[in-house]
Amino acid sequence: MLFTTYPSGMSKRSVPTFKQFWRDVESRARARGPQAVERLNDLRAAFRLARELVRARQERRLTQQAVSRLTGITQADLSRYERGQGNPGFLTLEKLGKVYGRLTVTFGRGLSRRPAVIASPGSRSIPAARRRAAARR
Repeated sequence: MLFTTYPSGMSKRSVPTFKQFWRDVESRARARGPQAVERLNDLRAAFRLARELVRARQERRLTQQAVSRLTGITQADLSRYERGQGNPGFLTLEKLGKVYGRLTVTFGRGLSRRPAVIASPGSRSIPAARRRAAARR
């Protein structure tokens, strides 16, 4: 088992606090170079999204099963997204945003890093708008 020495006189067998652990992860990423730092930033974004999904669902007092029934997204996928393990696409985020009323997501690499509101009350999906436009013709 590999142990890292941490500040504050902790012994090698002491369990570090999360803050100490995270500082160690950040310093190792900086030591490995810009690609490692970028990957760490991507992980941060994934966990921010996961926290936002959990927060939005819990604010509405919904279970994953209830959200699954409302959106058509499997409960297993919802669980993965909320743990930061999955990579939901834009249409999935749009479905979730409609159920949650508002979902703010910060996109990472290559896009502006400003938060984007995926859906808010009264917003309509693109396919639904296309169907309505086709029906009017």
